[in-house]
Amino acid sequence: MSEELNKLLEIEREAERIIEAAREEAKKIIEDTKKEAEEAIRKAEESRFPELEEKVKRELDEELGKLEDSYKEEAKKVYDTGLENLEKAVEFVVKEVIG
Repeated sequence: MSEELNKLLEIEREAERIIEAAREEAKKIIEDTKKEAEEAIRKAEESRFPELEEKVKRELDEELGKLEDSYKEEAKKVYDTGLENLEKAVEFVVKEVIG
């Protein structure tokens, strides 16, 4: 009976060692997986998306072109109006000075 008890105790100790080793291995796997996940997240956050960047740049350039064209049109209108008013102003001054 004592021999059977000793065998059972030895089996129990071996089971405890196996369980402890499994816990340590599980901790290591969890830590490694966590590090890999953190690295993947870091890389994803640092990633660039060249296709998207190029598309946005094209859209911005296109919008800038439209704004420049609009500005040029408005500037020409103001310039033309200024010339018209300058001619009228000169005529007015000449009439007032000459009589």
